[in-house]
Amino acid sequence: MKLTKQDMDNILNNYNLGKFKKFGKIMKDDKVSYGRIIYTSKKKVFMKIFRLFDTSIRQGLIVSSELHKKGFPTYEIYETENKKSSILYEGERIVFLEYLEIKDIKEWPDLSIEQIRDFSKQLAIFHKHTSKMKLKNTFHGGHNDLNQLIKKAFRLRKRYNKKIQKAIIFMNNEIKKLRCKSGEKKAGYFSEFNPGHVRFNGNKVEWIIDWEIGYDYTFYDWGSSLESCFDEKKKTLSYEQIKEFIKSYNSIQKLSRWEKEHIYEALLFGVFKYGVWGLIDLKTGGFVKDSKKVDMSVINKVLYMMEDNKENFRDIVK
Repeated sequence: MKLTKQDMDNILNNYNLGKFKKFGKIMKDDKVSYGRIIYTSKKKVFMKIFRLFDTSIRQGLIVSSELHKKGFPTYEIYETENKKSSILYEGERIVFLEYLEIKDIKEWPDLSIEQIRDFSKQLAIFHKHTSKMKLKNTFHGGHNDLNQLIKKAFRLRKRYNKKIQKAIIFMNNEIKKLRCKSGEKKAGYFSEFNPGHVRFNGNKVEWIIDWEIGYDYTFYDWGSSLESCFDEKKKTLSYEQIKEFIKSYNSIQKLSRWEKEHIYEALLFGVFKYGVWGLIDLKTGGFVKDSKKVDMSVINKVLYMMEDNKENFRDIVK
């Protein structure tokens, strides 16, 4: 959609954000959404036009808006004069967000032990609040989604080199063993609560961005976040950070006995999630055809977990 000044006047008439002044920089333009800075007579805001507006995005707007009101570290979603978080204009879903001075990062930064502590704490707070909300389950990033992706990767494994094939075979053999026990805690499912979507000010979480929220076992969510305890520079897993993550999370949201006994499986789920996603072409959504285009940083973590057996892990992380 190419918006004119008249379009912006019509859109902003639904808000109390002032009059349209000018367009700013285009910050995002992909299959999911178009994002651009907008200047009004009152403030600088971020406009997001969703080309895909599914359940996870709709729930993301609801959840982030509610948690922002409770002081959770996320941006404000500006409501219309009718108290709606978005409007439909010319068939497109439009949202206005608080503009944040956030630098784009190409690679996840390694987190300090103090940052891991607050990182885990904020995830636990998120789970505590969303466990009481009426949310719908979504497919993306859950166990069934990963199982299907890994099975497909296994069928296509011959297109990759031996090292990548080894990782795929390992994931294919183990993924069914990582299903969460029925009856464990469920809450909002962030799926990608990682250093790419969390910004720090010193050792404290300042902003959490890119909300696409489902509903699933918290086991899968904190397991996925445990993947952040890898030291990207040293290419090793920090057991100290794993322990601090669990301790901090447990201080807010108590883990069940079963969860405490399956920390290794939770981490393995997270490693597999990012591992199989490393085989995906983000532009097309299909599997890459060349080994050179595979994200080896996440594949190497899968291979690392092959060597770090369950018994060794549990002996250290008690």
